[in-house]
Amino acid sequence: MAEQYNYYTTGAMKDKKLSDLTLDSVFLKDAVTFLKSDRLQYTDEDLQDMSASDITDKVLEHMRYQSINERTMYKDYSYISDDNTPVQERQAFSRLMFAFDNSKGEGWFDRGGEKFQDYAGAVLSSPTTMASALAGLFTGGTGAVAVKAGAELAKGAGKAVSASMLRKAAMSNLKKAGITAAADGSIGALTDLANQRIRQIGGKTIGEERDVSLGQAAVSGVASAVPGLTLYGAGRTVSNRASKKLMEAGKKGEEALNLRRAAAREAAKKLSDKAKKTKEGKALMKYVSNNLLRAIDPRMVEEGKIVRQDIFSSDLPDGLIGGFDVDTIQRIAAAGYEVAEEMGVTDDMVKQGKRITEVIADSISNGDGKALAVIDNIREKYSLSREQLSVAYASEVSDAARILRSSRTARDKVYAKRVDSLFEAGMSPVTSDEMKVMKDVKQGMSSIFINNLKDLENARRMFMTSQPATTMRNNIFSGAMTGIDLVDQLTTAAVRTIRSNPEATAGATLKGSMDNLKYLTSDSYVADALTSMLHENAPKRMQKVFYDAAIAEQAIAGSNKFSKVGATMNVLNTMSDRVIKRAVIAGTIDRKLKQLGNEELGTSVLDMMRKGRTQDLPDDILQDALDEALAFTFQRRFGGKDASAMNKAAASAIRTIHNYGLTLAIPFPRYLASQAKFVSDYTGLTVARRIASGKRVADEEFGKAITGSLGMIGLINVYQNKIYDGTSWNEVIDPNNNRRYDGQSAMGPLTTQAYMADYVARRLEGMPTKPTKEIRKDLAKILGASEFRPDTGTIDAMISGLEGQGWDKFNRSMADIVTPVSYPMAVFKDFYGQFDPRSAYIPNTEDPTFSMLDMYGTNVPMNLYQRVTRQLPDFNTDVMANTFNEMFDTNIDGDGVIKYLEFFSSATRTQFQSDYAKDAFGNDLKYDAIRMNVLGDGPLRILDPLDKQLTGLVGRPPKNALEREITRLQLDPFRDIYNPYREKNRLLETGFQQFAQGRMARDMEQFLETETYNNYTDQQKRIQLPRQFKELEKLYRGVVEDQLKRYASAEPSLRKDYQLYIQGEYRGMSNSEKELSEMMWKSNRGYYSRSIGGIFETEDMSIDDAVNYIKGSEDFTEEEKGIYETNLYRLMVDEAALLRKRSGEVTRERAKILAAD
Repeated sequence: MAEQYNYYTTGAMKDKKLSDLTLDSVFLKDAVTFLKSDRLQYTDEDLQDMSASDITDKVLEHMRYQSINERTMYKDYSYISDDNTPVQERQAFSRLMFAFDNSKGEGWFDRGGEKFQDYAGAVLSSPTTMASALAGLFTGGTGAVAVKAGAELAKGAGKAVSASMLRKAAMSNLKKAGITAAADGSIGALTDLANQRIRQIGGKTIGEERDVSLGQAAVSGVASAVPGLTLYGAGRTVSNRASKKLMEAGKKGEEALNLRRAAAREAAKKLSDKAKKTKEGKALMKYVSNNLLRAIDPRMVEEGKIVRQDIFSSDLPDGLIGGFDVDTIQRIAAAGYEVAEEMGVTDDMVKQGKRITEVIADSISNGDGKALAVIDNIREKYSLSREQLSVAYASEVSDAARILRSSRTARDKVYAKRVDSLFEAGMSPVTSDEMKVMKDVKQGMSSIFINNLKDLENARRMFMTSQPATTMRNNIFSGAMTGIDLVDQLTTAAVRTIRSNPEATAGATLKGSMDNLKYLTSDSYVADALTSMLHENAPKRMQKVFYDAAIAEQAIAGSNKFSKVGATMNVLNTMSDRVIKRAVIAGTIDRKLKQLGNEELGTSVLDMMRKGRTQDLPDDILQDALDEALAFTFQRRFGGKDASAMNKAAASAIRTIHNYGLTLAIPFPRYLASQAKFVSDYTGLTVARRIASGKRVADEEFGKAITGSLGMIGLINVYQNKIYDGTSWNEVIDPNNNRRYDGQSAMGPLTTQAYMADYVARRLEGMPTKPTKEIRKDLAKILGASEFRPDTGTIDAMISGLEGQGWDKFNRSMADIVTPVSYPMAVFKDFYGQFDPRSAYIPNTEDPTFSMLDMYGTNVPMNLYQRVTRQLPDFNTDVMANTFNEMFDTNIDGDGVIKYLEFFSSATRTQFQSDYAKDAFGNDLKYDAIRMNVLGDGPLRILDPLDKQLTGLVGRPPKNALEREITRLQLDPFRDIYNPYREKNRLLETGFQQFAQGRMARDMEQFLETETYNNYTDQQKRIQLPRQFKELEKLYRGVVEDQLKRYASAEPSLRKDYQLYIQGEYRGMSNSEKELSEMMWKSNRGYYSRSIGGIFETEDMSIDDAVNYIKGSEDFTEEEKGIYETNLYRLMVDEAALLRKRSGEVTRERAKILAAD
């Protein structure tokens, strides 16, 4: 029998290509076995239409991908090293690999050039190749450097200075190229080592030995550096060409700006001369000048260095003052003076306490438009940005802020309104709401302890988004949003073609439809340069938008070590967030400039930069761009002067959540509110609300509603096919290998549309759907509606604990709050779990042993510790040592130094759990206890966990017939089939789960195949399937309970499980049953003492006191303690059962009497 499986050997494959085995029945049998395995998951239906040549092509394609594509490699490693992979499958896979290795190889253009196509596809889809290509396109600040270099040229610094700046950028890029090559080469070498290890493991199953060659790995590493480096270089070439283009734009822009600044200086000098001619002019200029210098450098005021009369004199020191040069200070002073003059502010008004900012704010609040027009005209005249001009009045705004923070009178509203008006005009860096937050921080939370708690909470929330998986999910949805934005522009253009009074022309809208995509890809360097310039012109507003993505919602951010650690952990997500925002800001500004059509300002971003007009960008365009960037990344700001009542309510809710520490229960309220706004916009609810209230519907709102309708139609068409593949609405199938993934997290706010598309598709296809009540519950959960209120579950759990019903629920709630601190370690857990499949199983954190952990003298429930540490890697040092020893012929001791890696191990188990956790030789595998899957064929696990970090998608095992039928009938596994928390005795529940796993699926599958079941309608099946499951569940629980009771007289290790079962029964008693048991105990203490051996005195002693007495007694052995404690619990459990029985008998007698009447 063994001889017929020798097609793969060196001798058999001599001078043969793998494709020469197309007619070999044994080869084809192995190939079909591998294709149908859990690794590739081809179905009989898939294979039915495939020829022998097609099957061979699939094997060749897979082996080629495996050799150079990391994703294929690490999935194969997990598959071959997983003990749950059937031996026959591992043998078939191993023979196919050896046959491929031993063959002479196909020609590059054989079989239609498949070899070239496969290797090209493997290289291009390799994660390292894609990362290298993206790194090459990522500007890394090159755009900003190029613009600055051009500006230096325009200033007359000469080519040497600008060339030096570009050389530094080039050297930085060269270093990055070297790092990229080194990273690609290292990963290539590791990939080759892993492939050799795959063959070493597989070889054991077919009697073949393989040694690992470090030399071969080194050669592969060198070869692997080339593709990534080439793509990186291509990206850098594009960026370098762009840099020259930007440098030229920067040069022209600076030249144009210098001309305007020269004219502005002349205008400022003339104004100064005019002001000197009158006493009032001198006084007003002095007031403006003093305020200006007080704002930019308070030390000058304190040290008496402030000028007395003329800011245009030579009294000002040389160099920069508060970050401004003398020329800029003089232009700001002149502009500030002229604004005051134009607004009718006189020196007498100032002396009477009237501030210039009050006049400006009142004008804006009245809506006459004068103040904003005056500010913009004068700002442009003196070649200043609004932020620069605002410095002239910064000290007045600070005074208003101090009043607002310290006042508790009716004046608060007046000052708040003025601050908001000044913020709208660009004269205030914060809104009144943000000042109120600062007021709370200053007055109500001034202690170091409270502030540290807030910073710790910020760090905790940043930890929650620290994994690469989160970044990848955000990137996936950002890509989707870019596509949605493109369609939005097209639909909005259509709306503007139809409407009689559009807000912009359809042509300009169409021209800007690709802008966001353009600035995210080919013109990312322009977006980089633009945002760099905007940071200089409007630093405070830009800083708010580009604040750390995880806590962008927080108005006041901590800067202590906790927040800094959180920011460090969240660096990937922050980088991605910035790239996306940068593109959206540039894209939005470009669109607005096209629509504005102002040749003097510029009709595109690059045109505006060439003309040196970036600082003249209208404030409303800048604010729209910043708002769009926040909305695009679901960090939308709510509230404001013109906001709707609903919008203001959302702002108030978000503020309350932040101010009162409710982020512990609702970490990201701004995201939830932004998601609700997204759903409203794309389902037409926003349009309906506008029409109902009699307000004008914006063109873009109509456009988004149309986009949403078109998208929904498209989704329904997709789901009309998808609903037949046995997957749920949130699951996606990899077309390459039929692998099932949970994609809900990557869907982002589109989850609502996806859920509804699945529902509608099922209705259209005549398939079963959930009841309306359950649909509403699911949608509320998806939208996070229940998360807008405080987490009452924690409060309820605390009350239950105080009432004596146990602290398990409260412990779980507290553990879930602390767990995010360990989220960064999940990256290591997933990486290790990819190469040690047993470590990728989901841990059981219930701990049916009721163990306590001694943590520095404090007893902590083990289940609490297990829940907090569930994101930590489950290292098995024996497996690690064995792998290294076999690969490199070392002699590492698994019980040596590396044993410390098992520091976080929490493998407390019952005896029956331990039996499950042993290898074929009876050795303890030492992993954490794992969660069983009552509906599935094996324990709960993540397939290929490294995929989760690289793609954001969570791999799931194939569904069995029961799970597919549950999905088809749209039954909820938790609500309709099996609730693992209904049983209060956790040991009994754990035993049931282990007994039912696999067995339930097999027995239910037999039921599903019966003629009786198949004759039911789908509606009847929705009733009968759960009913049959309940019957089997009852049967299984009885079997498990009987087994546990028999353990009472078994060997000590099994007897311990019986004792834990009785203890679990007592813990599962209701509060009223425990109170009754306590009363019976007190009245019959002597009887109970004699019943369990007469070990208690007649003194007043509660049940808990009795248990503690047993545990603390030195007169008993550990075995006796277990027996006495168990007997005590059993007596209480039996009494409770007797009480229930008597109560039932009374009820039945009463029922008979009522029936007779």
